[in-house]
Amino acid sequence: MYSDVVLLKIIFNSTFIVVKMEYIITKYLNVSRNCKLLISIGAH
Repeated sequence: MYSDVVLLKIIFNSTFIVVKMEYIITKYLNVSRNCKLLISIGAH
């Protein structure tokens, strides 16, 4: 029983970390895409 709880905690923590990483990466990609758009608009 105790080991199951620990396992669930570990799974939950790693899932949370992965989701956080994906959020940060997506945010970064969106920012860089917006910068490229601004640069391309400014270049014209």
